[in-house]
Amino acid sequence: MRRRARKAIGHGLGPFTPDCLMAFSQCRCQKCGRPIPENSLLGNALVVQYESILVLCSACRTGKECILYPEHPFRWLPRSDNANNTIERTVLIGEMDWLIAKGNLSFSGYEFLLCLRHGFAHFQKYGRNPFAGFSATVLQDAERRFGRPLPGNCGECGALWANAWELAQKNRGDRLRERQYSDIRCWACGFPHAGQWFMRTSLTEEKRCLIGGD
Repeated sequence: MRRRARKAIGHGLGPFTPDCLMAFSQCRCQKCGRPIPENSLLGNALVVQYESILVLCSACRTGKECILYPEHPFRWLPRSDNANNTIERTVLIGEMDWLIAKGNLSFSGYEFLLCLRHGFAHFQKYGRNPFAGFSATVLQDAERRFGRPLPGNCGECGALWANAWELAQKNRGDRLRERQYSDIRCWACGFPHAGQWFMRTSLTEEKRCLIGGD
């Protein structure tokens, strides 16, 4: 898959341009070169623009000088390349290229993007089966996330806000208060909900921007 990924990075994969795939493989911002935490890389950092996808750090996305992550297990800014080592990003690129070539899923580039944003747990390299995370189930869950902070995790730092089981319990309010959940920003990293990939736009608008869909 790595050999296949190297070729894909050279010519791109639909809306994933060569520059985008290179930045993704290096876990770095496509614009400024800053390192990007893996949770953000497979989340908010994947930005849709007209007919293309960009990999942007939080500073380049928000226009602020920089958003750093205080000391917290979910919110650190990697200081070295080996800080981001739980996901084999080149393997993911190779798998997307293989699936596109074989036509197994008949996914569009945008649908692969949604899987990347929502399948972080499936992409952890330890014990992962090939192609895990690229599925209709993950895609459907990603599509349902638009406009809905809950259930789910922060797309910037990965902190859990609440899962579906917790929200189904009678004491869900107590659980949210214990976790210090906020309707405005992530309780862990402080990133505003308005900037989350599933809140900053809609499924329809993103699809129209990227592929002209309805």
